[in-house]
Amino acid sequence: MQLRLSRCDDTDVFALLLYFHQAKDVSATVLMLGTSPQRAVINIGDMVKKHQNIVSSILHTHALTGCDTVGSYHGIGKTTAIKVLQSGFQFKSVGDPAADIGMVVKEATRFIVACYKVPINQGDTMTDVRYRVWVSKVGQKGARVQPKLKSLPPTSEAFAENVKRTHLQASIWMAALDPDPPAMEPCEYGWLKVEHFRILQPLMFPPKTEIAPQDVLKMIQCSCTGDQPCSMMQCSCRSAPLGCSSFCNCGGEESCCSPHTLTPEKIDDNTSKQVQEDSDDNLD
Repeated sequence: MQLRLSRCDDTDVFALLLYFHQAKDVSATVLMLGTSPQRAVINIGDMVKKHQNIVSSILHTHALTGCDTVGSYHGIGKTTAIKVLQSGFQFKSVGDPAADIGMVVKEATRFIVACYKVPINQGDTMTDVRYRVWVSKVGQKGARVQPKLKSLPPTSEAFAENVKRTHLQASIWMAALDPDPPAMEPCEYGWLKVEHFRILQPLMFPPKTEIAPQDVLKMIQCSCTGDQPCSMMQCSCRSAPLGCSSFCNCGGEESCCSPHTLTPEKIDDNTSKQVQEDSDDNLD
């Protein structure tokens, strides 16, 4: 009997083992340490047999509901996602490099909406669903406070960028054993290249996307004055918390003392301080 033991409790590895054990029809015994306090040993082959109907979609589901490179959705855990898979949902576009990104977003929308357990109509966007969830929460009997924004689905713009990162990650995972994996440019799939720091940064919204309607934006402005404007929590923008803008009395520039108002100069200064602190720590 062949035995393969993977000493790892990472969820990404667990999902990859399940997927490729079935995809490659692995005959060897593959064991993995569990993530429970008892650290039970999991037989990957037995798990594949038990959940054979959903294993082929496990990588898509894990990526879409949150992994190292993709944001998760508040209140939507892996258990909820698995239940949606068990109801018969199947992925056809997510993770397929040749799929149209519009179809990928529509497919992901149907899945996440099912996780929120709300109805969806033909042509509904995630913003439509966000509003419907908000109405359902506000309309609950005994509801005395407004629902927290994090409990609502994301807007369509933010969701689309997260789905692009999901699509890229799922494609990479599914091609992990291919000698010639598909060439996919990260900057076309929800990532932004920051040349100054030589890093990839997740893109929260498409370029030029308004974070709120103009009527709302005009209402969010502070009137702070003095030598250190916006240094106190009385600043309406700082308490929001939002960075100040040109609409504010401080102008949202270097004179603004709010930590949420970031300028290239402040970023460079903070980076230099962090580098110096790290250097001092190493010397110690």
